[in-house]
Amino acid sequence: SKGASLSANAGKTGYNGPVGIKDIEFAANEWHLVTCVVDGTDLVFYVDGVKKKEGTIGVGLEEAWNAHPEEQHIYVGNNVYAWNGNGAYDPDYKGSLKYLRIYNACLAAEQVKDIYDYEVDAQLAVAEADLADELLAEAGTGADAGKYTMLITDETITLPGEGPQGETIRWTTENTDSIGINDETGKATVTLPATGTTNAVLKATIRLNKKNKAVEILCTLKTL
Repeated sequence: SKGASLSANAGKTGYNGPVGIKDIEFAANEWHLVTCVVDGTDLVFYVDGVKKKEGTIGVGLEEAWNAHPEEQHIYVGNNVYAWNGNGAYDPDYKGSLKYLRIYNACLAAEQVKDIYDYEVDAQLAVAEADLADELLAEAGTGADAGKYTMLITDETITLPGEGPQGETIRWTTENTDSIGINDETGKATVTLPATGTTNAVLKATIRLNKKNKAVEILCTLKTL
């Protein structure tokens, strides 16, 4: 990785051979699923389930692997052979890595997209559960799945703007007479009823890896 771009290649000694694929742009400070599919010397590069570039690498992976039996290592984030031809080695990757998978068969484009959707949907489900736990909201079941209930007795509440996985959370409500949301501070000002209870609905949009998940919270406002 060089800044906010990626490259991929393979050869018997470092990067010698055809250029492979380089300069694949992606947004920094976000999680991405990066997938390389190699079929012989043909290489397809995907980011977040979307094909970005195709190219040709120097040799097939089996030939590259067997070229130096005494040095059969897999490097993640750096490469001791990454000589860039300009009198220096390529810099190590600067960032975070969560998971690594190596398949023993080539994935089709549809499979790459399915894996991305599955992974992000699972992460969004975790983000939804984390949000409910943080707000002490009770989950609905059946037809009310994805909807929550919450009791509010304070005139000010804090609405989280991001989650532990790096997801962002945007809040809205149509009940502005009862709840006023300050997007900059993440604070919500609540107008509690003088007696009894009133209801209001908070809507959260959780965004992670370009996908959104809507969460609805039915709030009961009550003065203690």
